[in-house]
Amino acid sequence: MGGAFSYASFSRANGRAGGWGVGQKTGDITQEELAELVSFVPTSLNNGTTIPDFPSAQQRAELVRRTAVFALTPEAEKWVTMVSVPAGLDATGRGGNVFTYTSISRTGTPPAPATVLFSPDVPAPFSIYEVDKVQIPEEISARGPLHSDVLLEEFLDGEFRHPDKLPAPFKAVSPNPNPTFNRAMVSAMATVLNSRNGLVILVAPDNQAALWIAATAREVGEDGFGFSTFEKAAAINEFPLSTSTMLVVPPSEKQRLAETAIPGNPVVFALDEALPDVSAYEARAAEEAEAVAPEPQEEQAELGAAASSTPEQATTPSFDDSWGKDPADFGAPLTESSPFAASAESPAGFPPNPLDSPAPNTPQENPFATTPEAAPEPGGEASAGQAQPQVATGGNANVPGLSAEEWHKLREFDPRWWIEHLDVNRGRSIQLAYLDKSSLGEGLDKVLMSAIVASWVFYFPRDFNLLAEDALQPWENRELEHIGYLTATHFAGVIALEHCERYATGRVAMLLDGTTQLLAERSAPLQQRPGPAQFAQHTAWQHRGAAPNEHGRNTGFHGR
Repeated sequence: MGGAFSYASFSRANGRAGGWGVGQKTGDITQEELAELVSFVPTSLNNGTTIPDFPSAQQRAELVRRTAVFALTPEAEKWVTMVSVPAGLDATGRGGNVFTYTSISRTGTPPAPATVLFSPDVPAPFSIYEVDKVQIPEEISARGPLHSDVLLEEFLDGEFRHPDKLPAPFKAVSPNPNPTFNRAMVSAMATVLNSRNGLVILVAPDNQAALWIAATAREVGEDGFGFSTFEKAAAINEFPLSTSTMLVVPPSEKQRLAETAIPGNPVVFALDEALPDVSAYEARAAEEAEAVAPEPQEEQAELGAAASSTPEQATTPSFDDSWGKDPADFGAPLTESSPFAASAESPAGFPPNPLDSPAPNTPQENPFATTPEAAPEPGGEASAGQAQPQVATGGNANVPGLSAEEWHKLREFDPRWWIEHLDVNRGRSIQLAYLDKSSLGEGLDKVLMSAIVASWVFYFPRDFNLLAEDALQPWENRELEHIGYLTATHFAGVIALEHCERYATGRVAMLLDGTTQLLAERSAPLQQRPGPAQFAQHTAWQHRGAAPNEHGRNTGFHGR
């Protein structure tokens, strides 16, 4: 059982609000799952390549594609596959639209990379006309071209012997010409991934990412692993690390990667560097194998079975040699005080390296609260993995981190609690807006920001404006549009729009006006009545360049 949904910037049609949102939903995906997963959807996808307005079929096939497979819980009972592709111009004529197809599987087993990578089941629309009309499947079943062992073997050999027959997405790939290094690196990455919660980060061209992941998957055990074919260094801490994971970052991010603190003890591989030492992972694997070694009788039975096999069975590797026999292989179309009042307690925060960081307090307390004295034992809870929020500072201001209750209500998101909490503690919304967004991880930065925006829609005094404008600086416009959608999804029917009080100007007003419109559209059906007339204005980020209205709020959202 499972389900799927699409997400992009759509046109306004058939009762659907224009702009970012869910386009279609199939299967038994729940509203709670939908609200949780949309926070992980990327709203920008840029590898530095200029995308023409009217690309050819080959150019479309070679566009950067981000395929991410992950589980949201350590039990990994539910696996998510999220495929994002550039989609050209949106309904307002702006470039940079991104179409994302997301499917959920509840089998407890991660999908095979060779199935989901470039599967013809996954739609890749380009232009708003295709995006508006695309139909999505409930699940991914048709395997992509990377099922071929021959294709992967040639890639590892450093030379494609039939470049004219390459699948369209790989025609521009130039393999690393050192086969010995290539195979040793794949083996080393598999060794790390076969360990408990192993984390591999590979620096490689984005058009090679799928090939490296598929090649490594052949050597990884049956448990499988999570992965992403395209990540930026700043976004790695937002990727769910519930199981072993392999992330590929482009070479342009190599320096940023070196400057980024990443939890989970990642092992970094790069094509232009010597292989890292993975002997500790090999020793651990040997110990685990010895702990589950079969009894002598079982060994004898296995030896007898091996002796009874034919010589051919014993010596011939089992390769899938079907590459070139499937049209998809040849590139066929792939269908209450100052907001900054210092806390009496030590500010919450957590240094990124778990082995060097202070120990978390007791489980009953906030996992993000820290003390400066103690350090955790290697392999303890801190090293298991979630990115911890850090303290954001500026000037002489000190921003308190999330409290235990805030952390719990964020993970188990409770919109009614958040709107009441930030109404009682009104300066708290500004504090939370200043927390380092990259330190929250797991997409929680946008979820937290949706609660902040909801509170600002409900109540925003004039003296918030300067601080709020500054807090929005790290966010791009497309990210704010996405946050507006999340706010409308979470808080529709929770906020009484006719009782809102706010005096925002500038960029903050644009965000809040657009979010108010989305809230009104989604709240009206829930309340069985039309939205308030005072909110029946154009969506802020769809109609740019408008003058401030009589309340001093712009109704246009200017690009940055």
